[in-house]
Amino acid sequence: ARWKRSWPGVKHRAWERSQVKIADKAFMRKGLAFRRVGASRMPIVPLFGPSMPREVERHEREARDLARQVVQQYVIPKAYKLMTVELAKAKRK
Repeated sequence: ARWKRSWPGVKHRAWERSQVKIADKAFMRKGLAFRRVGASRMPIVPLFGPSMPREVERHEREARDLARQVVQQYVIPKAYKLMTVELAKAKRK
């Protein structure tokens, strides 16, 4: 999450693009986001960033596409290579 005094709230980036503001009138201190409960200065409550399961549900198509790319680029070639090695070992016996 990021925050500037000139912004009306705290922003975060998920899926490499800017998302909605976490909360209007929020601010950050020491890397944590807070918002005021009432009109007065205190009390404040912490704000939590984007939840991975919720973000996957919101962006299901992008998550599936990303998973498909990872499987095609890394998992299938590695599995094929390992199977080839094991088959070669089995033929030698």
